[in-house]
Amino acid sequence: MHTMFPRATLTDYTHTHHHTAPGSQESFEGLITQINQPARLPLVTSIQTYCGHDISDAGTIILNPQQGNISACSAYFPRLLELGVRPELATGAGNCSIVTYRKLWVDTTESPQVLLKAALAVNASGWNIDLEPQGGPNTGKPGWGCQGGSMPIGTADDAKLFALWLSAVREVLNPHGIRLTADVASWSPVLREYAALAPAVDRLQTMSTCVALPTLRISLSF
Repeated sequence: MHTMFPRATLTDYTHTHHHTAPGSQESFEGLITQINQPARLPLVTSIQTYCGHDISDAGTIILNPQQGNISACSAYFPRLLELGVRPELATGAGNCSIVTYRKLWVDTTESPQVLLKAALAVNASGWNIDLEPQGGPNTGKPGWGCQGGSMPIGTADDAKLFALWLSAVREVLNPHGIRLTADVASWSPVLREYAALAPAVDRLQTMSTCVALPTLRISLSF
């Protein structure tokens, strides 16, 4: 039986990235202090955390030390739950190549199970898929270094393939109460296909307002 989430809510957010060495206790302690305030805590409902999951050049989901340390950050997930905040995992963007992403998206069997296993292992209540086909290459830090490269950036047809993969992932995650979010953006031929992507996920998050708005999402990288 599937857990029912409100379908494809579109939310704005900006990033507050804490780029620290893997295993840094100070960064998560600072995050807990930052959100555990009477004026802020009711507004923070989930924390999407980069814990080391990334996309390899072969299009598989891997643990990348440059993206974080799953053991270090997952140790703090119970503390988030105590505050009433949903701890969620986030993928890195890999090498930002649409060629790599296409390899991932044709795998609708193994990769959804990899994401499920990872979430269950740390009691995460959601996954955020942060793929950014922008021309790459990435620097290894979440959300940075994808711009300005010469690689193909994808088309609207790629969004259909992405949506099929997201649907397969959601079908695996939702029965376990795990919410699926995908990042979208008006500047990407793939990620701006909202009509194609919305039915495949529980939430869409737009990156188009990353610079303009106050912080609505906190992203943490160990």
